[in-house]
Amino acid sequence: MSRLRNYVFLIVVAGGVLALDQTVKAWVRNHFALGLGRTLLWEPIPVRLVHWYNTGGVFGLLQGYSTLWVVLALVITLLLLHAYPRMARNRLLRLALALQLGGALGNLTDRLLRGYVTDFISIGRFPVFNLADVAITLGIGLLLLDTLRWSEPPQQEAAPQPPEAPMSSEATASHAAGSAPAGPPLEET
Repeated sequence: MSRLRNYVFLIVVAGGVLALDQTVKAWVRNHFALGLGRTLLWEPIPVRLVHWYNTGGVFGLLQGYSTLWVVLALVITLLLLHAYPRMARNRLLRLALALQLGGALGNLTDRLLRGYVTDFISIGRFPVFNLADVAITLGIGLLLLDTLRWSEPPQQEAAPQPPEAPMSSEATASHAAGSAPAGPPLEET
């Protein structure tokens, strides 16, 4: 039962990302013809909601390799599910993994059901993307932040201490007798 509790946060966040991503993609497909959309903002950078599709990976890389992307998404999903319980105490890392899983599942769902990913956010000349891509990118950013936050600076070696000076025979004799060794003789002026 406690093992199942470890996955509640993962299921809620990843499931929420998946549900929101798929809902917005369905809305875009139902309201805009392919290639058409609506401008939301012109200045300072144009932001558009547009219906687009992508058979490649992130930013349109490796177009036409849907099978590769499906296999990659399945492998990433299995790795995230395997690693997640080990991150039980690190909330930032758990959130990062949950966002990445939700995004991977959102795009995987598209690939399995349609053979391509529906993209709909267009900002300036940047490639068109979707909410799953945003979740994956945020998860990677949080993962990097966690790595930087917990990385320790290199340890500096302690400066070597000078060896203790050996006691003179006079100091050794007085030390053995129980009296404190006399300091260096004072110079008279």
